[in-house]
Parts: sequence; structure tokens; C-alpha cells
Amino acid sequence: MTALSRRQTEFQEYLLRREGRPDELVMGTARVDARTRLSIYADAYRLRLLEALDTNYPVLHHWQGDAAFQTLGGAYIDVCPSSHYNIRYFGEQLPRFLAVVEPYCNTPALSEMAALEWALTLAFDAADRPVRTAEDAAAIPPAHWPGMRLTLHPSLGRLDLHWNVPAIWKAIQQKQAPPEPQAGSTPTAWLVWRQKLSPCFRSLSVDEAWALDAVRRGDDFAGLCRNVACSLSLYTGQMCTAPQNIYIPREGIATNEGHKTFAEVGSGIAQAIEKLLGDDARAVEVLGAVVNTGVLQRLEAAPPGREVVLASRAITHPAWPDATVRTPAILALEASDADVYTSECFGPVSYLIATNSTDASIDLFRDTVREHGAMTASVYSTDEKVLDATERAAIDAGVALSMNLTGGVFVNQSAAFSDFHGTGANPAANASFTDGAFVAGRFRIVQSRRHAR
Repeated sequence: MTALSRRQTEFQEYLLRREGRPDELVMGTARVDARTRLSIYADAYRLRLLEALDTNYPVLHHWQGDAAFQTLGGAYIDVCPSSHYNIRYFGEQLPRFLAVVEPYCNTPALSEMAALEWALTLAFDAADRPVRTAEDAAAIPPAHWPGMRLTLHPSLGRLDLHWNVPAIWKAIQQKQAPPEPQAGSTPTAWLVWRQKLSPCFRSLSVDEAWALDAVRRGDDFAGLCRNVACSLSLYTGQMCTAPQNIYIPREGIATNEGHKTFAEVGSGIAQAIEKLLGDDARAVEVLGAVVNTGVLQRLEAAPPGREVVLASRAITHPAWPDATVRTPAILALEASDADVYTSECFGPVSYLIATNSTDASIDLFRDTVREHGAMTASVYSTDEKVLDATERAAIDAGVALSMNLTGGVFVNQSAAFSDFHGTGANPAANASFTDGAFVAGRFRIVQSRRHAR
């Protein structure tokens, strides 16, 4: 560290914490000593930060009063010093600070008021983007909708609030006496956005919040179908990580397109496969060739008497007409058909298994992997409780889990090298990502992954 950089660091430490020897940093005069001169800088720095907090949280300031807000701001500066070159972001951590630091955490409405004001600030500052109208949507041909994905305006934000802080905020904005803080029995979902130059917010119904959150996460039924279709088709299912058993509640599932029955889910996956492999020239590049006669024998010996959701078809390779190329077959089974789906059918055969509920699907997944093994697993759900339960089941069964893969990442691709796809913790694999059994056989690593938000 150079003498200059060391001196700058010492100067910063004094501004932030009043630590160090001021007489070693600046010179005093007969009228103003060194400590007083540095204190002028330090006081001005804190005042600028308090001013920034007041700019971003004017209603919280009014609600708490000048003295209380200044004390709150001073405590925040001490715990969360500015870490960004732009002072506009200085108050970003205030909602979290109020939620965890005493005595403010004892009044949870403070944190929620700060969260609301920060969301409004973000909405105001968000980038401009064109907004599509209902008329624009009506002009889109119906055939285009399945392959489309919605993109939300940059100003849009979401909050879940337990307290009546929106009512308090509105009263203060209208220069009226605010109501007393009251907590609801359940949190209320709120939408924040910018209308022209004005930040706005309103409450959402449960269904509205669910649909909006699904769009924000990129969850969509078409994406699910596309991803599963590609996972089933890659290399004609001749991968140890290719999916075989797909557990679906017989009553169907909720999606961004509304409720889908068991049959509609199967149809969606089948149609996605047909679209992916509809062009033979492209299909052969996805499927590759079948070189093992055992794969063909298993395909032709698919259990009779079961509903065929998608029949396999032969494809002629345009460059290698003698190559054997087959598309995937999908059969519908009942949970009671364990004699079928608990046996490995290596190749392009998959089963849609009707279960009594989501919980039953998770239990069946856990039990079959424990007893018979699996290289990888995947789950689709918009319910965090379902994802958590599936993750616990995957850990219990010792299988790597992927969550809500709807883009270009597939459950098949769980490791960089094929020898390390499995965890070593279930009957299907005796190697692992990094096999700790060479050191201590008591430990295994089971991963779960999802798209970053």
C-alpha cells in the first residue's frame, strides 16, 4: 500500500467510525484544531447520507418524526455504511435492517413500510419499455400463443405485506391522520409499477399473484413441455440420465394456462416432441442412431394394453439411410403398475404415471429411487412447499434434483463427465460428482439446482 492510499484509507476510517489520530491526517490552525476540521467532514458525510434516506423514505420519516428518523438513520449508517459509488442505492438495505435489528424489529410494520417505499423508488427509476395493450394481445394469432413468453415491464415489482402499511402510506400522502398499524391474518400480495411518471400500487388476489409470480419466474407450461420433450429425445433416450418415470397427479396440475388434466399434460409433452422432431433432418441430429438391438427390442416390447400417449416412429436419416433412428414412445400407467415402471427400460420409452396426489407422487418418487435407484431427477412446481418436500425426498433417496427447468438446461446434463452423473447414494450409481468414498464411505454429496432469479 502506498503512502497516499494508506492516508486515504485512514481518512475514510475517520469519516466512517471516528477512528484514528486526526492530527496525523490534517493540520490544525490557531482557530480550528485538526479534530474539529475532520469532524466537519464526518458530520457532513453523515448528513448527506441521512438526506439520501429521507429522499427515498419520506413517508417513513413523516410517520416516525424527525428525531426518531434521525436516530434510525444514524443506526443504519453505522451498521450498513455506504458501499456503492451512487448514493441513490444507499437505502437499499433499510427494509432488511429494520426487520432484524433491535429495537426496530419489534415493530415489523416499519420494515414493511420501508419495503413499500423502496419498491416505489425502484418503479420510478426503472427503464422505459413499450407496453402491450389488450388490443395488441387480441391481434396475436391463437396458434402463436403456445410458443410465446411474456416479459414484464421493468418497473413492475411484487410485495407480500402482513401489515396495513399501504393504508398508512396513503393517509400520510393525503396529509391525513394515519390508522394504527394492524396485521392481517394472512399476508396480502401487492403489485407495484409505474404509470407514466407516477409509481402506483394495488393489492392482488391469490390467483393474480400466483399467475404473476409464475410469469416473473419464467414458469410456463409450454416451457415445461419443451424441456421434457428435449430431455426424452436426446440421443434417443440412450443416456443413463434420460427420464423414464414421470409422476403426475391424476386430477391434473395448475399452470399458467389454467388447469391441465392428466391427459392434457401428456398431450402437451407429446405435441412438444412432435414439434421438436417434426423435421426429419433436424430430428436425426437430436436423436442420433440406435446401435444396440436391445434398445429396439425393449421399444417393440413396450407393455401391451397400456394407453399409448405417443407412438414411436422410424425416421430415415438423409445422409445415412441405413441408420436406425426412432422417436420416443410414451405410455400412460397407473401407480399400481409398479412391476412396469420399477424396471429400467433403457432407450426411448417413458411412462406417465397417474398418482392420487402431489404428495403421493413425491412418496412414490422417494420409494422407487431408494429401492431401484435413479441417476437424476427433476420436479416442476410453482409451490415452494412442494419444491422443498421434493428436495427433502431427493436427499433421502440420494439422487441429484433439478427444479423447474424450462429453458436450455436439461435434467440429462447433471455433470460435465458422464462417469460422475450419479451421487453414489442410491442403487443406480456407484460413482459420484466427487466421490468421497475414497476417503470416508459415510459421506455422499447430493445436489439440487434451479435457475437463478
